[in-house]
Order: sequence, then structure tokens, then C-alpha cells
Amino acid sequence: MQISKTELWSRCLDYVAERVEPMAFRTLFAQLSVEEFDGKSMVLRASSDYICEQIDGKYAQVFATALKSVYGFVPAISYNVVIDADAGLERQGTVGLNAVPAPKNVKTAFEIRNPFEQPKNSVSINSNLSSDYTMDNFVLGDCNRLAYNAALAIANKPGGIFNPMFLWGASGLGKTHLVNAIGLEVQKRHPEKSVLYLSANLFMRQFIEAKMRDEINDFIHFYQLVDVLILDDVQDLAGKTGTQNTFFHIFNHLHQSGKQIIMTCDKDPNELEGIEERLISRFKWSLVAKMDVPDVQTRKDIILRKVQSYGMGLDLSQEVLDLIAERVDNNVRELEGTLTKLMAYSIYMKQDLSVATVKSILGEAPRRESSVATTTSSNTLSVATIRKKVCAFFNIDESALQNKTRVHAVVEARQLAMYFAKRLTKDSLSMIGGAIGNKDHATVLYSCKTVENRMATNGEFRNKVEQIHRYIIS
Repeated sequence: MQISKTELWSRCLDYVAERVEPMAFRTLFAQLSVEEFDGKSMVLRASSDYICEQIDGKYAQVFATALKSVYGFVPAISYNVVIDADAGLERQGTVGLNAVPAPKNVKTAFEIRNPFEQPKNSVSINSNLSSDYTMDNFVLGDCNRLAYNAALAIANKPGGIFNPMFLWGASGLGKTHLVNAIGLEVQKRHPEKSVLYLSANLFMRQFIEAKMRDEINDFIHFYQLVDVLILDDVQDLAGKTGTQNTFFHIFNHLHQSGKQIIMTCDKDPNELEGIEERLISRFKWSLVAKMDVPDVQTRKDIILRKVQSYGMGLDLSQEVLDLIAERVDNNVRELEGTLTKLMAYSIYMKQDLSVATVKSILGEAPRRESSVATTTSSNTLSVATIRKKVCAFFNIDESALQNKTRVHAVVEARQLAMYFAKRLTKDSLSMIGGAIGNKDHATVLYSCKTVENRMATNGEFRNKVEQIHRYIIS
């Protein structure tokens, strides 16, 4: 009985799978499919040039052996490389294993110039790093100690044990400062290495422009030459399938080449939505380090460091320092804004910053109530305790939260229980959702957002939330 083309290719893949690393098989060979085979030559469909390069380079011998074992000889291989899967666009005829390349003076409709091509596997680029964000002016505290120490290790040996690095935390806590400082330290200690910092939003815009100009190969090749890639705010890639696919292949190439990848995000990898699972899995390969809200002492250190850096003789008494550190507790960025405001007042109003004056100024911008559930009780409270106390407050049975009901009191209690559980515990969103109504992480996020929006627009509801908060931590 004649064996089908599909069966032969399946045998070939089985042969390869037994002889290469599982990760290499999944990211390279498993991404290929046979489009044509005429008995002498074979056309394979590949999702990127990176796959072709790796198979015909690092894995050429094992691939050739597999083909000969299954087919009895090594057919001439060529690839149709996907340019835009959604639009069904492919660049056809990329030569591969055992194939004869076309004459160099023959141009095709898909030919792409490569302005980044250089004699050596290196590239000279503008790093986009800011000289203002250094290790020397980064304030160390318990809130960022793990991330800081890992940053020093990376600066000393890029591509080492902490590769990749995934740094996450709320906005304004110093993530950008720290990753920028890593880049500067790498440049100082390893001047031969190229470093590139950019936001995920800029990466996406560059990808779209390259796609419109049919220069995706140039785009990918450029990033593959970078020694240390720092991508800020990766959550902005959510829902951008084409950009994620390209970053996936760049990520794999850099990681397999021992090059350093550093990413920042405003969420834990487990809480990201709109990001492909294969990218999430690679984020989890990383050293995942969280940047927390700085404690009072760290905020004091930040204030003193910032005052010194202004160089304008701003004089703060210990009482004023304590007051600012106690009152402004959301993030470092807000702390800097407050200091700038106080400095401007002191200079232009020609007044010393007394406790009374600072209280008056800070009173113009009261602390946000949305920070209501960030207390030290997060070390002792459990989701079960929060669920029990919220139900007691509303005088409803805990089992009601598990029922599919639209009763307003039950829905509100469930949302508030999720809101406080997210802020007063370290449990994942999935664990919180499972314990409160058997809901998924998306429902937990929606509930928290609903509570925050109501607090921002409804003073009566905000007072109720504060009352429940005091009851929970009492």
C-alpha cells in the first residue's frame, strides 16, 4: 500500500523528535508543514525565516539524516515563508537544504533589501537609554531588593542565570528606572555588547511599518543582532497577534543565542490577557520579580535622594519629611510630582516648607481612596477570612456567593470580596475566583474595576468600602 505524503512527513518528524531537544522540536520542526513533494524536491511552509535559518544551520545534519532515513534520499528543500497569515501572504521559494540557490541577479516580487546586513554578526545602534536612570541613584528597599540584586547580576553577566528577566508591578514604582540602569551598567562593564531599550508600543509601531514596506526580514534580523534587549510595558502587546508572533521568534533566537532579554509589565504573567499562551510560557521561564509599593522608610530615602538631586537647597525638616512620606504612599512617580510642587511653592512663594504649609498644599490633592486595601494585614489575611467577613457585613450566607444569582446584595458582596482579596492577599486571580463564586481570573479583574469605578464616582459607596475595610482588618 502506498504511503501518503502526510504519513511520510510524520515519520520524518518522529525521527527528528527523538534526536533534538524538546524545545527545539516544538519551536522549529513542529512549525513546518509539507505543501508540495514531487519525489525529487519538497516545499515546506514555515512561519518565519528564523525557523528556516535554524534548521538549515544548527540542525541541518539531523534534518538531512531524517529525510534520508524516511525518503531514502535528501530531497531539495525550499520554503514558503509566511509574511501575513491573516492575509494569506507568503514569500515563496526560499532555498533550503540540498537546494540550488537562484542566480544572484534574479529579483523576485518579494525581494527585501537588508540595510542591517554587516560583514560581522554585530550591529551599531542607539541604545535609547537615559543617563538619568542609573544604579547609583536607584533607591534600594525591601520593596525592590530581589529585582535590584538580580539587576546587578545581569549587569555583571548578561545572558547568565537570570535570563530572561520579567519585572512587574504597578505603574510608577521604578521598573523603567531599574531596567534602564541595567542597560547603562552593561554598557559600562561590557562595551562590546549592544544594548537596546524600547517600549512595547514602539516595537509594535516599528513592526507595522516594516510590514507595510515588506521589510519584516530586516526588522527581525536587526533585533536578532542585539545583545541585550529591554522591552518596557509588554502588556501593550495584548491583542496584537502579528507583533506577538514576531516577538516570539525574536525571543527564541535571542534566548537560544545566550543573549539577555529584560521585560517589564504592570501584571504578573499569570494575569495577562490577550497574550498568546506560548509567549506567557516564555515569560514564566524568566526570573519573575515584583516591584512593590515602597514602605515609609524607603519613601523617606527617595525623598532625600530627590531633594539632593534638585540641587536647589530645598530644606525639609524631619517633621515635614515624615509627613510627606506618610501622606504620599501610592508610587514613586506621585512622590516625585509632590516634591516638584513643594519645591516650586518654596521658590516662587518664597516661603519655608513648614508642617502647616505642607499640610495645606497636600490637602489640595487628597490621597486616592483606591489605595484603601494596602495594609500590613496582607501577611495574615486569607481569602476565606475576607469572604467570611464580607458576607457577615452584608448579613448573607457564604454559600450565596457560590450561586448564580443576580440579587444585588449578593453580586455586590461577591465583587467586594474579590476586590479585597486581590489587595489584601498574595493569591493569584484564579485562586481568588475559585474561592469566591467559582469564577475565572477575568471575572475577578472585572469586579475589581467595577468597585474602583464606583468608588471614584460615588461617595456613599466609597464610605461603605472603607467601613468594610476597617471591619476586615480589625
